[in-house]
Amino acid sequence: MLSALVMLVGACETEEDESIINSQDLSGTVESPTILEDIIEGPGADYYITSKWTLNAAVTIKPGVNIMMKSGASIYVNEEGSINAEGTALLPIAIFGEQSTKGFWADITYASSNQAANIME
Repeated sequence: MLSALVMLVGACETEEDESIINSQDLSGTVESPTILEDIIEGPGADYYITSKWTLNAAVTIKPGVNIMMKSGASIYVNEEGSINAEGTALLPIAIFGEQSTKGFWADITYASSNQAANIME
């Protein structure tokens, strides 16, 4: 069975400006509970991360959300933070690199975040 959370290091077929024109930058720090919705209809990134995205609170990623990672981008989940990312077969969640080069984006790190809310499916 295929996982509903798809982590791809795939290339975007469009130029940078077109691929993120309506997308939202997630870089920075999340200090309060946040829900990421599927805001771009069809293929393309709903959100992008240009540097480090630090989670100090709960983040819920809704089915169908696509997150593009820029060069060296990372997600850092602190002890108080969590990621709940539960996609479906019809609406998977995708986290992918802007380029399909191995190691293009950094990583997703859990720093002592042992919360039951941490779900990636």
